[in-house]
Amino acid sequence: MRYVLTILLASLTMMTFSAFAKTTLAEKVINTSFDADYYPGGDSTKYGIIILNGSGGTKWTSMAQRLAHHGHSVLAVSYFNRGIDNGIVPDSLEMIPLEYFDAPKVWLKTQKETRNDGVILIGLSKGAELALVLSAHDNDYSGVIGLSPSTVVWAGIPKKMSTIMNAPSSWSLNGKGLPFVPYVTMSNLLKAGLKDKTSDRHIASIAAMHDIEKALIQVENIDSPMLMLSGGRDDMWPANEMAANLCERANATKKKVICAHHNYENASHVLGLTDSFNKDISLSGDAKLAFNEMLNFLNNVNSD
Repeated sequence: MRYVLTILLASLTMMTFSAFAKTTLAEKVINTSFDADYYPGGDSTKYGIIILNGSGGTKWTSMAQRLAHHGHSVLAVSYFNRGIDNGIVPDSLEMIPLEYFDAPKVWLKTQKETRNDGVILIGLSKGAELALVLSAHDNDYSGVIGLSPSTVVWAGIPKKMSTIMNAPSSWSLNGKGLPFVPYVTMSNLLKAGLKDKTSDRHIASIAAMHDIEKALIQVENIDSPMLMLSGGRDDMWPANEMAANLCERANATKKKVICAHHNYENASHVLGLTDSFNKDISLSGDAKLAFNEMLNFLNNVNSD
């Protein structure tokens, strides 16, 4: 009997290790038109998730690992690499084609670890702006989580930051830039009585645009559930106000509430969610609350 128990415990240990190894080790996606790493979560009853990083570029590896550890299959997609031309994505965040994301969406739906009837988008900052834009233009997406999101499309981020006032749109469709909010000059910033802070520049830029409606992300076109999370100490842009505006506009045109917004008063722009993933170290404070809210949202969407 002791021998049987020993064998059983050893088998369970190997199963646990194999499952964990599967969820934290990336599989480089090759022979495709996009740049991504795949983290299979092993639960084929759940939608696959596309993770989109912010203005730092590259892939949001830590969040992909964290979600995969909870059984979600995640594709960490790069859409630009700041200052690095890898031959697949550009080295600046300007006029990124929305069409680029068609291939990773299709690829993820065909994996054996995912459902084939939709994909969930999760984005941080510029990645949240992108996730909302994609979902507004494509009903294949089954849910959106925006972390410190934007309610408008912004100008792109060029290689030379000194030229940002002349940058084109961040995103394009059919070769044309989406309507966007351009950044104000320093003189206009000071004229508005604001300081040279990133958050102030975004506030002043919105205030200076008379036809702001053109640049609004058309969340009214989104029918899938949305979760917006923001921090009260965001020094990048007014994510709290923009997230509230997103949900207000989205819910106003629907028979039921499809967009929820949670603000964490003491959280920063990244909500404490960008730390490296370690299975032995748990999140704490607002980061833990925010991540648990994400997991609850994902469970609800997958159960529908």
